[in-house]
Amino acid sequence: EYVERFKEMTKDISNIHVVGHRPHKEMPVWQKAADVLVLPNTAKDPLSKYDTSPMKLYEYMASKRIIVASNIPSVTEVVDTSSAILVEPDSEESLAEGIKHALELENGGMYTGNAYVKVQEFTWQKRAQRILSFMEKNENR
Repeated sequence: EYVERFKEMTKDISNIHVVGHRPHKEMPVWQKAADVLVLPNTAKDPLSKYDTSPMKLYEYMASKRIIVASNIPSVTEVVDTSSAILVEPDSEESLAEGIKHALELENGGMYTGNAYVKVQEFTWQKRAQRILSFMEKNENR
């Protein structure tokens, strides 16, 4: 319902394409087609603010596209101001300014490269290695 409403609201804007939900396997193609990837998480919900690890963020970082994201702890434990444009959470004005800034940068500036390098530390293989290492250290306790 929300997607259909948004499609209707943006139908006359030529540079906005609302495609709705797509299969996960298509996401890399859609992300590469985007000029800016936006992650407007809320700070009003403590789960979102502190505890949610936004899997979408890792995909965004791997896409080599510029990221505009809410400046909340669950996001900033992964990216910082060198790898994403961080904006005030729950602020339409701040989000709009962040997107405008992102669009002004040529090829995403330093952000895209820094995010791509940083995401290499968050692969499933690296995560599994950290878990196994933790388990080995605690095995003899």
